[in-house]
Amino acid sequence: MADPPKVLEFTEEDIDITKGLSNADFLQSNGEWEVILEQGEEATIARQFMEEHSIYRYYTQGRFADCSAERLCAVLTDLEYKRDWDDLCGSTFVIECALLDGSDATGGRALPTPESTESTDARSCTDATASRHELIYAEVKFPWPLTNRDYVYARRVLGLDAHGAVQRHSEGKAAHSFAILSGACTHEAHPESSKAVRVLLFRSWILVRPSASGGAEYFSLYYDDPRGYIPKSAVNWAIRKAIPKAIQSLKDSCVQYAVWKQAKQGEKS
Repeated sequence: MADPPKVLEFTEEDIDITKGLSNADFLQSNGEWEVILEQGEEATIARQFMEEHSIYRYYTQGRFADCSAERLCAVLTDLEYKRDWDDLCGSTFVIECALLDGSDATGGRALPTPESTESTDARSCTDATASRHELIYAEVKFPWPLTNRDYVYARRVLGLDAHGAVQRHSEGKAAHSFAILSGACTHEAHPESSKAVRVLLFRSWILVRPSASGGAEYFSLYYDDPRGYIPKSAVNWAIRKAIPKAIQSLKDSCVQYAVWKQAKQGEKS
């Protein structure tokens, strides 16, 4: 397998893919899909086999009635909070971060060199819903006896207006919806190590927007290659147990985010 790129190029096509995830006929118009989980209105998950990589890609859509689009985007992208609520989240932190504006919204770009690569989140990106480009290290815990997986990836968070156009950060307007684009890349300070299996093939597109019925709805398309043999029993366990639990944890975390954030701000003051 080829190594992931050092700088991942995000393009207008990525934004178009993300916005297209909300099309009512997405599954019907994009080949054959197998629905593997239905959890009320909170999540429907389908998968499709990718012949070129011999792995599955996954499509998810759902709605949380008690959460705004802005809060759901924040919960999905706030890594400090994720370490608190996600039981499968191991060592995870932002390596580098830069706010985006105007033409920076698409296209790969070199990021400023941070003062250090310690495990800290904010740097210049203290607003979890700000349009920004990040390089991230993330470790995912796998059940024994499997080895944990880890990632180095680029993530781009973009605020969109009501027409789906990327908003300029300098406009100072609240975004209507959010696009979260992610994909594997490399970083010289975080090479592969023996403590985890490095995931080299990974892409993700997520759209978060207000629901016409109230609350927030989300749509995602995702694939990765975990490398190595994953027993079918582990896959079935994930579908039956781990994924439904993760969806419930995400829903609960949306409700609790404001209280958690206020407590964190109190600790820092």
